[in-house]
Amino acid sequence: MSFAAYNGVRQITINSCAAFSMAAALHHFGLTRLPHLLDTDNLAAGYTMPGAHAFAQDIYQITGNLFLDLTNNAATYRYGIPVSDRNSFSALTYVASQFGLSADRIKVHYNQAAEHSLNLLQVTNPTGKGSKANLLQVETDLITGPPYAKVAGPVDYAQTPRNGEAHLLIVSQFMHSIVINETECYDPGTGYVGPYTTDVIPGRSHLTEITYRHHGLPVHLPFSGFWMQMS
Repeated sequence: MSFAAYNGVRQITINSCAAFSMAAALHHFGLTRLPHLLDTDNLAAGYTMPGAHAFAQDIYQITGNLFLDLTNNAATYRYGIPVSDRNSFSALTYVASQFGLSADRIKVHYNQAAEHSLNLLQVTNPTGKGSKANLLQVETDLITGPPYAKVAGPVDYAQTPRNGEAHLLIVSQFMHSIVINETECYDPGTGYVGPYTTDVIPGRSHLTEITYRHHGLPVHLPFSGFWMQMS
């Protein structure tokens, strides 16, 4: 299990980082054959094994459905033409389910800081799946209603991935996403795949930052408190 196929692969658009992180996570689990739902361009040719960039971009066409207006604390679900918005965790868990990860293999977590931030964002087009219109509640309803995953929080991130796991982390004040496994980090912003360090000491401290070295320079990614655990 590895992110090696994504070494040097950088996200194509500014908001597609979580789709690229999800693509690397699915590759980690050996789940890279496109279901019919995503394979929209080459069905006649039976093309179901795209390269890393194409695979991630196909995922982004589904997951890039959340527009955030941070000035007005507003969130809107939509699909732009072309798709260019943030990745919602509800869409990410849906995609993971389409590739064979059942709800008992996916857990979405948030800490107190993330809970506060997400509760401030009011959904302008609530789906009707929940009585509350803040983003955290709507996302929770969309994730657990089908269900695509379990949701737990507020909890602190106190355990890095175990063998066979991958964690998709929101970092840099909710502006970026990366994915880590037991030994590797993949950062779609730089295309880096390799070792990383954290400040997690199980039972003593929780995650505040992911760090790695890229071209000899340290890269520090502050943790935003929202993550997806896949196994």
